[in-house]
Formats: sequence, structure tokens, C-alpha cells
Amino acid sequence: KLLMLQWCTMAPLHLVIDVISDTICPWCYLGKRRMETAVRTVEAKVPEVTFELRWRPYFLNRRLPVAGMEKRESYRKKLGSLEAVERMEVGMKVLGQAEKPPIPFCFDGKIANTEHSHRMLEWVLERHGTSVQQQVVEVLGRRYFTEAQNIGDLAVLVEAAAECCDATGLLEFLEDGLSCRNLPEVALKLVEEHTVMGVPHFVIAGKYHVPGAQDVDVCVRLLLRAVEREQAQAKL
Repeated sequence: KLLMLQWCTMAPLHLVIDVISDTICPWCYLGKRRMETAVRTVEAKVPEVTFELRWRPYFLNRRLPVAGMEKRESYRKKLGSLEAVERMEVGMKVLGQAEKPPIPFCFDGKIANTEHSHRMLEWVLERHGTSVQQQVVEVLGRRYFTEAQNIGDLAVLVEAAAECCDATGLLEFLEDGLSCRNLPEVALKLVEEHTVMGVPHFVIAGKYHVPGAQDVDVCVRLLLRAVEREQAQAKL
């Protein structure tokens, strides 16, 4: 167990958590909520420690059409039958309702290629920083996972960003067809560098890994372990 005495005398420590995820992945939304809760818990327990979450791209299915297709039909093709889709829906809704606050997952609407949504998040990151990007990720998740909005629609992306920041110029950025077009290559490099087997995948300080949407208490333990190791290295 980590002793509180250790935290009483430590120097301030700031750690960046890279969140490798896809914007259409319900497990990524669950993992985001759980990691955020864990971060708040650790920051309250160890005031000298602060975390910064930074979202990085991952593509579950680059063959999805930009205009989108019905979610249930997409899942049917992936899972093999409508019965399997129904079981998946029930399972995700149960998990969502168990979260605090609950996530009322909805599987109506369309699923679409996520390249534009990742480009939008990169635009927000570059212009407004990680804190605003984190807020936009939450809004985007709410709109897609609970309100059945199509995040392949550029207007939806701009509206989501505008809830959190000045989105002037974002639509033009998304429409120009050139900016941040290297994101698939960036995503592939992240997968190779961090041996990502699935998403979400959290990378703390570039070297400590939390794969999957772990329970909050697991995330807390892994965050504290990373803090302990960073603290030990700082004393060398």
C-alpha cells in the first residue's frame, strides 16, 4: 500500500495522460468517465499531483461512410445477427446506468467515419488546449451516444465544439479537405509505439499503460503507482 506520508513531502508533479480512443466507441466513453473520476480522486488524495488528459486518434473502422449508416445495421454486420446486437445493446445500457452519473446509451441513429471528428478534436487541442478538448469530447459523446446525433455531420461537430469554445474557423478547417489529413498515419504510429490492442488505451507520462475501460478503483491504483514511480525517479 502507498503510505500517505510519502505524499506529504513530495514536490509538485504534473502528468499527461494520452487517451487513445475512437469517437464512436461506447467503451471509450465509459473509459473516459471512469478515468476522469479516478483523476479527480487521486488529485484530491495527493494535492501535489495534477493530471492533464489529451485525446489521440484511433480508427475502429475507416471503411465507414462519411455520410454514415444505421448503427444497428453496422453492428449487425460486425456481430453477425440482430440478436447479438440486441444483447450488446442491453449490456451497454446496463453498464451505462451503473455509472455515476448514468450514461443513457442510445443505439438509434447513424454511425459514421470518424476522421472528421478526430480532425475537429485536433483543431480544438491546437487552438484551445487540453482542458477544452476534454470538454468537447464529453459533449461529442453525449450527442452521439445518448442523443443519436450523426458525428459524421460537420454541422454537428461545429455545434459540439461551439458549446465549449469559440469555433470560428472550424467549419472551414473541416471543409478544406487538407488539414490534419495525416491522422490515420498518426493513429497507426500510436498503435505501434504503445502496442495498442484495443481502445480505450491510456498512456500515463508516455510510459505507464492502462488498457481498456477499467473500473475506477483500478484506475486509481494504477495512477498512484505511476505517481510513485515518477516520484522515485525524481529522487535519483
